[in-house]
Amino acid sequence: MNKFSTFAALIALLAFSMQTAYGQLVDYHFTAEEGFLPGSIGDHPDWYDQQSDYQVDTNGTGTIALLGVEGYRKAINQTAFPSNTQYSVGIEFTFDRTFGNANDKHVISIGFKESPTFAGDRVEMQLSHGVAGFFRLKTANSGPVVGNEKSNGLKEELLGFDTNETFSASDNLWLGYTITRGADASSWSGSAVLSNLTAGTEIQSFTVAFDTTQNFFTDDSLYAYINSVTDDATALVSNRKVDRFTAGSEDVEIFEQVEEVEFTAQQGYESGSLFGQQGYWSGNSDQIDTVVDASTNYVELTTNKYKQMTYTLPLSTTNGMLEVGGEFRFDRTINTNATGSFMTFNLVDNFNNFPKFIRVDLQRTSADQLRMVFSEKEYGFSAFSDLIDEGALGFDGGVTNDSSDNLKLSLKLYPGTATNDWSAAMVLSNLTAGTQVESYSVEEGEFNVKESWLDSTLYGGFNSSASGTDTYTTNRQIESFHVAVATGGAPVVIPYEEWASEYGVGGMDEDPDEDDLNNLAEYALMGNPTNAMDRGVFSISTSSVDGTNYLNMMHAMLIDTEGVEYNVEINDMGNLVAGSWTNTGITVTSGALADDYLIVTNSIATDDENQGFLRLQINEL
Repeated sequence: MNKFSTFAALIALLAFSMQTAYGQLVDYHFTAEEGFLPGSIGDHPDWYDQQSDYQVDTNGTGTIALLGVEGYRKAINQTAFPSNTQYSVGIEFTFDRTFGNANDKHVISIGFKESPTFAGDRVEMQLSHGVAGFFRLKTANSGPVVGNEKSNGLKEELLGFDTNETFSASDNLWLGYTITRGADASSWSGSAVLSNLTAGTEIQSFTVAFDTTQNFFTDDSLYAYINSVTDDATALVSNRKVDRFTAGSEDVEIFEQVEEVEFTAQQGYESGSLFGQQGYWSGNSDQIDTVVDASTNYVELTTNKYKQMTYTLPLSTTNGMLEVGGEFRFDRTINTNATGSFMTFNLVDNFNNFPKFIRVDLQRTSADQLRMVFSEKEYGFSAFSDLIDEGALGFDGGVTNDSSDNLKLSLKLYPGTATNDWSAAMVLSNLTAGTQVESYSVEEGEFNVKESWLDSTLYGGFNSSASGTDTYTTNRQIESFHVAVATGGAPVVIPYEEWASEYGVGGMDEDPDEDDLNNLAEYALMGNPTNAMDRGVFSISTSSVDGTNYLNMMHAMLIDTEGVEYNVEINDMGNLVAGSWTNTGITVTSGALADDYLIVTNSIATDDENQGFLRLQINEL
């Protein structure tokens, strides 16, 4: 006779992240079928007209921003979007332009307000008409530190305009803006995308970090709107039409944002010092030695040391990951005394000459070897990768003057909750060969950051560090620069908490359905804690294979068992008091059960046993 006993113990809480797609809640095409009549958009019950006089044409040409004096002409949708993690709004639109310098004048924008009328604070993304031939995206908000972040310049032909023509009409365009709720009023983020629907191309994506007012942060709901601030004559535009408007909100636990800079004329860069270009680049006293060559599309680092350039897009450290890096190439001269860091990408805490930083360097150590170096300035910590043979970078051994392949160096920083629990990873790749040259990680607890970095704003940048003369390198060219953020828009979800929230139950030791299995056991075995008839996947059976009899215990098991221990043990003494438990002699097989679970079968041969006990324990590690 075979008996079994099961015991449910504490189960671990697993840290995990989940991404949820944006769910659209409203979609207007301004048609008669949707209840729109010719006239002001404010005549429709779903819309409030704030001095806009947006006129609806129900033949399908959309809403039109009429000529008028300069003012905040908003059309505010009256749908209240609940205070979730993420809010998205988008418009499909066209407009005409007159060629000329409009001095960064507002063409059209979309955003969110805390009020469905004229009152209340706002956050918005604008398309602005700048110098002749260029447009850009630009932020605006009512926060205490007003944003007004600007994207790189966009050549007007990307929007469908005829270059240098006195008058021209745009293609059909799309502007979308998604904002992600911060942990407080000062740590929001946003991502915009501008696309040419006629050409089927994405023109530009643009990410920002910004503050809001306390009222905006704590408001129960937000309202999406369209805005056209500047009058037609000042903005050198006319015939602004919106053919479609969408908006909604959804909980999203992870939000990726990437800013990619290519030093090209198409992005609005001009030959000369990088300092001040596009309103984003700041630097130290040697900034003049960081020069853009817009004809060949790169930034060249010349001879002097410490040419720190900072990209002033703010990156909040209340995130899951921050990344900085770039694509580059360089020439080198063979010399046995060639030492020093000649290519650096870093994260800094200010724009001054001597900011605190965390950085990755590519450093020459000899004539034919290099290494990556990780540094944290506040406490003077350094760590080094293995040595890298120069051949992995595309150099021919023994050639006096030689050029590298196209390379990429990046640093990923993973902020912690204390000054000593951050971690980092560095990667060097050869893009020409399509290979990863070297990677190196700095584990949690190996370095410290300054206290202010726990809730600080950081900025990405690059630095040539040692001069070309010192490192026997020349022609150091950065072709692109990028910063990326994986931001936690909501607190990190752990599986038990998500599972408990789904069923509306409480702590792990509770038993709401009174079936003698607590929530821990139900969770571990894929049960339902609100239904006493569903105690999860667990069964006992017998089988015979090739003349041998087996006792089988089958149960569900989480696929990701980090921090969780499932123990199946046997006591073959027939006495729970005197006998001992062991996991020897148990055969384990498994297969797929559900997205997050396996089905596991534990089998023991019973022919030589008179009596025994089998048990399952689930422990927190």
